[in-house]
Formats: sequence, C-alpha cells, structure tokens
Amino acid sequence: MKRGAFSIAVPLVLAAMLAGCVKSTEVNPEHMSEEDVAALDNYVGNVRVETVSGIIYKAQTLRSAEGDSLELLVVEVIDDGVVTHKPSVSVAKSKVAKIELSKNNPWVVGGAIAGISILILVLYYQINGSF
Repeated sequence: MKRGAFSIAVPLVLAAMLAGCVKSTEVNPEHMSEEDVAALDNYVGNVRVETVSGIIYKAQTLRSAEGDSLELLVVEVIDDGVVTHKPSVSVAKSKVAKIELSKNNPWVVGGAIAGISILILVLYYQINGSF
C-alpha cells in the first residue's frame, strides 16, 4: 500500500469506529411498563430529559424511575438558554415529554484508542523515514 493511501485509509476507519461509540435509546414515558421502569433504575450514562415546557435536564445517572417522578443525579438544567448545575433533581413524569438514554460502548472506545495509538506510531516512523 502506498504511503498516501495508508494515511487516508486509517483515519477513515477510525472515524467509522468512533461513530459507533454511542448507543442512544429514546424512551416514551407514557408507555413505560413495569419492566421498563425496573431497567431504568440506577442507569449510569447520559440521560437527557425534556419536559413539556421546554426545560432540558442532562444527567449522568437516573437513580429511580419508580413512582410519579424521575430522580436524576449530577444534573445540568437548561431553561431558555440559562444553564445551571444541581447535584440532584426530581422531575414529575407527567411533565416529561421525552427521555433519551445514551451510553458509550467500551469495546469500541478501547479499539478506537488503540487504533489511534497505532496510527500515531506509524506516522512517527513514516516522518522519520525508518518505517
């Protein structure tokens, strides 16, 4: 393989790997069954809750989804462009319009880091002319 083709192909493969890092799921709070609620307890990942009034809550942990409210931990609240940070927030399920859950795939992230490390090593030896 020529040097130019190698240096273009590897970043494209790495970009494709990084595109698969995040798995995102949207949950409709109106149609949640008991099993769905149990699966959401202690969910660690990126949680984005949008209310009917347009307030967005971005949290790192969804501690509990049982009862009439969602309990979020380490929360960034976005209300009309104003951002505030709170350690925990409880949001009523009746006011929730959309819940989006996303989580990183550790195998893809690890493979991407390993691929980037190999790319840096190969480029280092190509620049120095001893590869």
